[in-house]
Formats: sequence, structure tokens, C-alpha cells
Amino acid sequence: MKQKKDTRFLLTSFFEEQEQTKHTYKSFQNQIENNGCFIVKVDTDTVKIYNAELAVIITSQDLPAQNMDTQKETTLNGWEYLNTYIEAYKEGEQHFETEFKVSPNTLYGANAEQYVRDIHLNFFHVQHTGINKGWGYVKKKYPIILTHKAVKEFGYYSGIVNKVEEQVKKYPRLFATFDKCEHNLQPQQAETNPEQVKTIVKETNTEIINTFCKSMPLNIPKEHFKVFIDTNSKNKKTFLTTEQYNSFIERAFCGNTDMPKQKFNQAPKGEKLLIQSVFYEFYNTNCFEYFHTMQCQENFIKLLTDNFEGWDFKNVQENFTPKTKKRL
Repeated sequence: MKQKKDTRFLLTSFFEEQEQTKHTYKSFQNQIENNGCFIVKVDTDTVKIYNAELAVIITSQDLPAQNMDTQKETTLNGWEYLNTYIEAYKEGEQHFETEFKVSPNTLYGANAEQYVRDIHLNFFHVQHTGINKGWGYVKKKYPIILTHKAVKEFGYYSGIVNKVEEQVKKYPRLFATFDKCEHNLQPQQAETNPEQVKTIVKETNTEIINTFCKSMPLNIPKEHFKVFIDTNSKNKKTFLTTEQYNSFIERAFCGNTDMPKQKFNQAPKGEKLLIQSVFYEFYNTNCFEYFHTMQCQENFIKLLTDNFEGWDFKNVQENFTPKTKKRL
């Protein structure tokens, strides 16, 4: 039987100011802020969603999107992606149970501290997939380009996150410093234990310094902003050509101010918020890890206004963090 094509859909007016979307988003956001997650129950399955945007996407019956193959506007039933999320979520839970769950002897033994350290590294730092660091990325991000493959990835790591948080809740004293980056001992220095989690930390290429933020590997912005050369606007052309994309990276992240400002290929209406959403997501994902504060929006806004024509700083700033806390 031929496998059904996993069509890529660009989420479009999902980011625009729509009263129903704002109300739904705010409801999900409140539940996640108060409870740590949004719980979905389907038949005998119960799963958690940790990101309000993803919750809106999966539970929307009329989700505006653009078919990236045909370039036609359409609407999607997000519920069709829910089963994909659920199945992957269960796989993630099983993976943690098989590879990371250890006996009480380890949890209360000599290797307990190393175990917590390994879970911490995997949860916050290890680059498991693409440019996303740590299992916990599912709390901060959502797919702008919607596919079953993307939803499966979010479901899988959300299942792992659930199991980690069960451990944290069950053993509060052991995991008291779990979310603090205060561990100096590297994984390879720890004693070997058959039950111990093996941590693989991928090294990043730091030969070329990122002038925007020296501690941020250059591949992070390069991968994030590739969406502009992989995605077509309503004008049937990509938002940026490869040459424009390379010029932007050189100017914004390599300090080459001799490169001219670029100009997005965008439709007259309806795509400004979509473009801003890519920059907001870059801010929301990386601001704390690399700047150690959320109070650095100006730096990220200028990535757009200082490197592209037709963008006013004050106008972008007013829309960068809407009062509804909805990502653009």
C-alpha cells in the first residue's frame, strides 16, 4: 500500500488577530501557566501539550494554511494530526521507561547525582534533533510548517518530558536543582554504571564567531531562518532567494555591514505578521539561553529592522509581544 504523502502546510493567518483564535489561545495559555500543560483525552489515551500555539493548531477544525506544493490557500482540520501526536507521545514515554528509568538503588545510591545531571543535560542542552536543544524545547516552540512528521517529533519529546516531570515530582529532593545549570562535572568524568544513562553531547562549530551573540553557534540562526528560502509567499516565490538569505546571515550574524539590506518577497497584505513571527520565535527560543534574560527584545527586533527594508522599529516593537501574549 502506497504511503500517503505528508504534505507541508504553511500556517498563515493563524498568526493574525482573530477574536476566536485569541480567545482559544488565551484559554490554553492560562491552563499551561497554571497547570504546566494542556491535557487532551481521547478514548483511553491521555496526553499533555506544553505549548499553547501547538494546542491551538491540533484542536482547530478550520486552521488557515497554505499548501506548499500547490501554493493554494486552504483550511485544515487540526484534529487529523492528533492521532499522530498521541502515538508518538506514547513512543516517547516508552523510550524514557526503557532507556532512562533506573532502579531505586541508583536513585538513592552513589550515582544519584550523576543520574540527575544526565537527565538535566538531555532535558536542557543536548541537541537531539535539528537545531532544537533538549527535550524541553517542546515547551517553547511549535511547527510553523505543519506536517505529520513535525507533529510526531513534538509528540515524541512531549512524552519524554512527561516522564521526566513525573520523576521530578516523585523525587523532589533528588531533583531539587534539576532546572539549574550548576553542574560542573562533565558526563565523561562520571563513574560507569550499567544502569546509568548515556549522554551524547554534540559539539558545535565555533570557528566562525556569531557577532550577534558570540556564545551562539552560527548554525542556530542559519537553520532557523532557512524557512524563508524554503517557503513561498503568496506571490508564488520564496520569501528570500538563497543569495538574499546568505547576505542577511553575513550582515546580521557575521558582522559584514557592507552587505546591503534585503527585501522580502511578500504579498501586500497578510504576510507581515507571518514574517515577524519567525523573528519572534527566534527571540522566544534563544533569548534566555544566550542572553540569560527576556529583557533583550530590542536586539532581536533589530535583526529584522536593521537588515531588511520597509520595517520600522517602533511598529515592530508594538506588535512583537501582543497583549494577549500570542506569538506572531
